[in-house]
Amino acid sequence: MKILSPWLSFTISLVVFVALFWGAYSQLDWDAVYKTLTALAPISIICAVLMMWCNFIVASLRLHQVMDVCFDSPPEFKELFKLNLLSAFAAHAAPVGPAADFARFAYGKWRLHMASSPLAQSIFMDRLLAFLGLAIVGLLLLPLQILVGANSGILLSQLVIWSVCIAGFSLILIFKMHLTKDHRSSILKWAASFLEVTQRLVSNPRCLVIQFIIALGYSISFSLLFYLLADAMGLTASFLVFLAFGPIVLLAQSLPIFYAGWGGREAAAVATLGSLDVIEPHQILSVSIAAGIVFFLASVPGSLFLWQYRRKSNDGPFSFDAEK
Repeated sequence: MKILSPWLSFTISLVVFVALFWGAYSQLDWDAVYKTLTALAPISIICAVLMMWCNFIVASLRLHQVMDVCFDSPPEFKELFKLNLLSAFAAHAAPVGPAADFARFAYGKWRLHMASSPLAQSIFMDRLLAFLGLAIVGLLLLPLQILVGANSGILLSQLVIWSVCIAGFSLILIFKMHLTKDHRSSILKWAASFLEVTQRLVSNPRCLVIQFIIALGYSISFSLLFYLLADAMGLTASFLVFLAFGPIVLLAQSLPIFYAGWGGREAAAVATLGSLDVIEPHQILSVSIAAGIVFFLASVPGSLFLWQYRRKSNDGPFSFDAEK
């Protein structure tokens, strides 16, 4: 198990790719996929990388607001942008699903000298808010999906997914009423402290409005990435088509069970965008693969920050001490 677990997310991504290639879409014209990919000009790739950085910037804004609640003196925004670049590179450099979050914790603790407990809380909260934001935006975009021709099965499956995300976050808030810092267990104390932070964040109307705007920017920037790549490949689909399905594809890419989003992103894109009359399955598969390549290229500058932190021998990567 110790040998398999580090490669679990890579294996899952590989299995999804094999299923995608040999399953329902095994009849794809792979020559067409190759020709569509090679139609990308270098300038188009550069523009796509810049758009991916815009997505990183929006994600850094979300993390900055979370840390503003968790810390009296949160790090500067530029440091959080570096942190997200590093985490994106770590997601590609290591086959472990949560590698990005481990890298964010390590950089925050040993480069920015942040306390373990609130740092772990802010990273976890950032992940939850990303999913919650995508769920809310995804629900709001369901009517647009009807407009662009999505079938009832796709609509219903997304309705279930988004409802589960929102219900899960609501259960976390309900659980807060039954958990206090009086527990002897350090893990429960940490959880109680985390839930207090969660409640402070969601009970502030200003924070909620900002988080909603950030969620919109997060989804729109990713949809623009897909649109720019599709346009560079000569596809004529409207931006509204990519906007409608941006949240569900981004959610699949963000799931830590996949290696850097590979497999999940392609499956979601082909299952949703590939089912429309305006885009052929092989075309959207090409766009999704190109997006994965751009994601890697955009993360490469994060490798420059690897030297800025080293693990200390007398301290582990996580501490559940709520008072630390």
